[in-house]
Amino acid sequence: MKRASTLPGTQVTMRRICTSYLALFLTVLALTVGCHPLQPRYLRDHGDLSGLLEEQLKIDYPDVQTASLADASESHPPLTVSDPKFDNFWDIALEEVIQVTLHNSKVIRNLASVTPIGFADGLIQRSGNSTVYDPAITATAGSSLATARPGPGLTISGDQPNRITAASAGGTESALAAYDAQLSVLGASGGSASGTLLGRTDRPVNTTGQFTGFPVVTEANDGGLRMDLAKKTATGASFAASSVSVYSRSNRRGSFQAVPSNWLQFLEVKAEHHLLQGRGTQINRIPVVLARINEDISLTAFEIAVRNELLDVENTYWDLHYAYRSLEAAKQGRDAAQWAWQKIQARREGQVDPADAEAQARAQYFSFRVRVEAAQINVFEIESRLRWLMGIAPADGRLIRPIDEPATAKLEFEWTSTNLEALFQRAEVRQQKWQLKQRELELVAARNRLLPVLDVGATYRWLGMGDELINADRNGLNFPNAGSTAFDELTEGNYQEFDVFFSFGMPVGYRRELAAVRNAQLQVARSKAVLEDMELNTTHLLSSALRTLDGNYVQANSNLNRLQAADEWTDVISTIWSQGGATGRDTRVLINQLLNAINERAAAYDEYYRIVCAYNKSIANLHFTKGSLLEYNGVQLAEGPWPEKAYWDAMAQARKRNASRHLDYGWTRPDNVSQAAGTHHLSDSEGLFPGVDQSLPVPPTQDREQETPETESTAPAASAGIPASASSSVRPVALEEVVPERKPRSGTYDWGKTNGSAVIPAGKHQTVDRP
Repeated sequence: MKRASTLPGTQVTMRRICTSYLALFLTVLALTVGCHPLQPRYLRDHGDLSGLLEEQLKIDYPDVQTASLADASESHPPLTVSDPKFDNFWDIALEEVIQVTLHNSKVIRNLASVTPIGFADGLIQRSGNSTVYDPAITATAGSSLATARPGPGLTISGDQPNRITAASAGGTESALAAYDAQLSVLGASGGSASGTLLGRTDRPVNTTGQFTGFPVVTEANDGGLRMDLAKKTATGASFAASSVSVYSRSNRRGSFQAVPSNWLQFLEVKAEHHLLQGRGTQINRIPVVLARINEDISLTAFEIAVRNELLDVENTYWDLHYAYRSLEAAKQGRDAAQWAWQKIQARREGQVDPADAEAQARAQYFSFRVRVEAAQINVFEIESRLRWLMGIAPADGRLIRPIDEPATAKLEFEWTSTNLEALFQRAEVRQQKWQLKQRELELVAARNRLLPVLDVGATYRWLGMGDELINADRNGLNFPNAGSTAFDELTEGNYQEFDVFFSFGMPVGYRRELAAVRNAQLQVARSKAVLEDMELNTTHLLSSALRTLDGNYVQANSNLNRLQAADEWTDVISTIWSQGGATGRDTRVLINQLLNAINERAAAYDEYYRIVCAYNKSIANLHFTKGSLLEYNGVQLAEGPWPEKAYWDAMAQARKRNASRHLDYGWTRPDNVSQAAGTHHLSDSEGLFPGVDQSLPVPPTQDREQETPETESTAPAASAGIPASASSSVRPVALEEVVPERKPRSGTYDWGKTNGSAVIPAGKHQTVDRP
C-alpha cells in the first residue's frame, strides 16, 4: 500500500514555521540567561556551606595554644574594704622582694602599666618592653651589608654598600660572616657559568652540504660543572680557587675532529685587592665593630630596664611600708577620737559639757574612720602594685607586709667623687658614648668613599683536555689520542694561562659621597652635643638627689620633734581631762584642745613615717642617679650558659692566642673602642665617715599590749544626738595588728651635735588613761 505523497509547498511552509519558533525560543533563552546568571553545578555538591566565611573583615582569634600562668588564671578575688579577709600576712624583706622580682622578670616590668597614667594602653606597651631575650636577639640579628658572593668571575669592587651604618651592621656573627669562606657549585655547560648542567643542540647549519667536513645539521651534547671556593680577608683582598669540568660531544668540526667527544678541565686561582677605596683593616672591620657596639648598646638598654624596675620595686616597697604606718596612725587617731567621744558623751549626760561638744567629738571620730578606710584602700592598692612588679598573682590569700625598717642613718656623699662616678657609671651616658663611637666609625667609612675605586688582580689557570675526564691509573697518553684523560694532561702542566686585570672608577664631583661625609660629620656633632647635655643633666639630677636626700633627713628630724611635742601635748590635755577638767567656758577650750591634740598627733605620726620612707626612697634615687643602684641592691647581670662545644672552642682559641708571639711594633685597626670593665663603687657615708652613727631615733609609741583594742564605736544610749540604732552602722576595721613589731635600736644619739636644733630625747612615754 503506497503512502500518500505530501505537497512540496506544505513542507516548505512547515520548515519556515519551525525555524521561526526555534529562533524565538533561542532569543528568549539568551535574554533569560543573560539577565540571571547561574552558578555552576557540581556532581558532589551537597549544599552545606556552613563552613564558609560570609565576611572578609571581622574580629577573629589566632590558633595559638599557650599555657597561661597560674598566677593569672588562678588568682584570688582582690582585697577590698568591704571584704578585706585574707589567710595570713606575708612578712617579706626588701632583698627577698628583689629576688622574686628578678626571678619572674623575663619581661621587665614597670608601674606605667598598672597606674592611672598609661593604664588604657598598658597591654599594648607590654609588647615593646625590654626582655631577657633582647641582647641575644641583637647579637643574632642579620646584617644588611652586601658581601662578596662566591662564583665565577668573583669581584669585590662592588661588594661594599653605598654607606656603612650601625643599623645595617646587625649582630657580630652576621657581620663576621662576610669573611667566611664561600663555596659554590653550579652547572657550566659549554664552559660558561650559566648554571646549565646538561644541554643538547640539534639545529640546521647554513651550508650547501657540498663539503663533507662541514655538517648540514649541528648535533651536540654539552655538560659541565664548576666549583668555586672564595675567601675575603680583613685587609680587603679576596682569594678564590675554582675547578671547571666541561664535556663536549659535537659534530661542529665534522671530519676534522680527532675524537668524537672530549673533556676540558680547568684549575684556576684568583686574587684581587683594593688599592684605594676599601683597602685595609680599618675600613673592612668597621661593620664588625659596629655590630659589636650594637650588642653593647642592647646590653646597656637591658641594664637600664632592670635598673628602672629595681627602683620601682624599692620605691613601692617603702610606699607600702608607709601605707601601713599611715593606717596605724589613722587607727590610733580613730581610737583616741572614740575615747574622747565616749568621755564627752558621759560628761554631757551629767550636764557638764556643752551640747555641741558631743557632736564635735563624733564628727572627728568619723573623720578618722574615713582616714582608716582610705588608708586600707591605699594598702591594698600599693600591695597590688608590688605584686605586679614581683610577677605574682594580684591576690593569693596572703597580704604582703614589709618587715625591713627604713634606714635612719644619715648618709653624706662627697660631691666631687660622686659626680665623677655618676658621669662614668650612668648607663644612659655610657649608652650615648657607644652611639658616639658608632657615629665616628661611620664617619671613617664615609670618608673612605671619597677615594676612587682602584682594584688590581690576577688569575692563573692550569688546563688539560682528554678523551676522558679521569682514570684511576695514568696511561701516559695525551690528547688527541684516544683514551687520554684531562686530569693527566692538567697535572703535567703543559697548558697554563694567566690574566691580569685592572679596574678604576670614580664619580665626577663626588656629590653623593661628599653629602654622606657631611651628614656623618653632623651626626658626630649631634651625638657629642647630646652627650654633653646628658652629662650636664646627670650633674643636675645628682645635685637635686643630694639636696632631696639632705632635705628629707632634716624634715624627718623636725617631724620627730613635732611628733614628740604632739604626743606630750596629748598627754597633758588627757591628764587634765582625766582629773576632772574644767567647767564652763574653759571646758569648751579644753575640748577643742583635746580634739586638736589628737588630730595633731595622728598627723605628726603619719607625716614622720612619710618623710622617713621618702628619705629611704631618696637614698635609692641617689644611687639610681649616679648609676650604682644595681650594686647597691646586690644585683649583677650575668650571661646565660653556652653549649659545651662553645666553651671547648673558646678554650682552643685562648690557648692558640696564648701561644702566639706578641708584636710590640704592631697596632690594632680600628683602634680600641672600649675600656676594661670597671668596678662600681658605692661612695656612701660608711666609707667616708667610719665610726659615725647619725641615726634618726625611733618615735615614741605605745607598747603593743597598751594599744587601744578594736571595739564597736558606740556612745552611751542616752545620747540625744545619736540614735540607739546607730551603733550597728559602725563597723570595726578588719586590718588588725598590721604593723610589725619595731626592732629595738642600739646606740645613743646626740641630736644637738647634728644640726643644733632643739630635740626632745626619744623614749617611752608612760601615760595613764589617755587616748
